[in-house]
Amino acid sequence: MPVRSSPAYRKASVELLQGELFPQSLEDMVDAQDPCRLVSDLVGLLDLSALTSSLSLQGGVSYHPRLMLKLWMFGLWDGERSSRRIEKRCRTDIRYKWLAGGLVPDHTTLHRFRRKLGPLLDDLLAQSVALGHKAGLGGLGRACIDGTKLPSAASQWRTFREEAEIADQDFEEDASEPSPAVKEKKRIAEPSKDADARTMKARSGSYLVGFNGQCLHDCDSDLVLAVTVSNNASDVDHLVPTLDKCLDLHKELPHELLADTGYDSPALQAGLFKKVEI
Repeated sequence: MPVRSSPAYRKASVELLQGELFPQSLEDMVDAQDPCRLVSDLVGLLDLSALTSSLSLQGGVSYHPRLMLKLWMFGLWDGERSSRRIEKRCRTDIRYKWLAGGLVPDHTTLHRFRRKLGPLLDDLLAQSVALGHKAGLGGLGRACIDGTKLPSAASQWRTFREEAEIADQDFEEDASEPSPAVKEKKRIAEPSKDADARTMKARSGSYLVGFNGQCLHDCDSDLVLAVTVSNNASDVDHLVPTLDKCLDLHKELPHELLADTGYDSPALQAGLFKKVEI
């Protein structure tokens, strides 16, 4: 093997300041098996008439709701929940560029679209599950349910202070004049960002201010069937509402349900859902 007198370096295949005679296309840059293509295909099959009919006929040209939904769905899959970061990805990430068709929606537009999605999420979930069943991803056979604690945007210490304030008020309710400490707490109290959030014990043993999210999903296909969120820290009261949500979305219940002992409730013992084997 010959010995070089100096190190050899690979030469760049593209000159940054020189245009290409045959420029590359975004279609060729995205791998055929990339998950963004699956997201694009799924959103292409959804009925978005509720979104398109709400668009204003005045003002500037709107971004198509299908494009915006693709960006948000893939962003959530990719771990991006910030509208600002998704806007940045539309400039720098090939996959986001491909989904957006080269357009770059600003973060305000992305945020407003996400807020519009709230009332339509259940319908989009039901459509997605129906498409999965139609594609052969199983039916409502065996499902399982579990919950997790979701942190909120509220300040943990402010919530602790407000809960302590309520306790002090209850303690002082029989007194003719509140204590100076209670007066001072009332004076400095500020509204929380998430007023409905509650202090809950997480699985790790620590405490957080947030909500209890419940997910019912199909064991065979891993399709999410129903999601509920509340500020009740206990799982015992969530089984019936989550099954009701599943029945409302899909018009039927799973034939078999897997749940831990945290869901053992009087409703179960009374056989409220007799068609479900638990």
